[in-house]
Amino acid sequence: MYKKGKKLDSKGIILACVGIIIVCIAINVAFALFPPTGRTDDSPAVESSAASDGEVGADGYGTGDESEGGAMDDKGETTQVDPSVVAVPDNLPEGMTQTGFQDAVARYLTSLTPEYGAPEKTLIESSDVNVGMGPDGSDIPYWVIRVYFPNETEIPVTVDYTKGEGFNVGTY
Repeated sequence: MYKKGKKLDSKGIILACVGIIIVCIAINVAFALFPPTGRTDDSPAVESSAASDGEVGADGYGTGDESEGGAMDDKGETTQVDPSVVAVPDNLPEGMTQTGFQDAVARYLTSLTPEYGAPEKTLIESSDVNVGMGPDGSDIPYWVIRVYFPNETEIPVTVDYTKGEGFNVGTY
């Protein structure tokens, strides 16, 4: 192309520019076909709490801590989790509503959508009672829900209920 002491001619400059353009196009095509996925900052999952009645509990958590606008996906659109995807246990104690349960879990799952996408389904994995863990020494019922996301990620989510505070949702 050029010898020592000889200047670069216009043909060489054009070839270098074309080569750079081809490399840039190849990188863009690679990212379009194989978008980067997952987190790289190794941050732990964030726990959240949501009261079913919209009030803030004594611990400072409640629906005011949740993002009201929903989660943003990689296209800049809001992704809200449809509460109907949430499996509802058949053993809800008196005073607890299915709608409150679904709404609290859906709000929490909406906070996970930027990382995992909208869940495809949820299943009740187990339920039990935390004996004496209530504020007045009462028993607190809880459920573990297995959440299935489109990228084949499964996350167990716990839900418990304290009278006066509502549903608390998070991962364990």
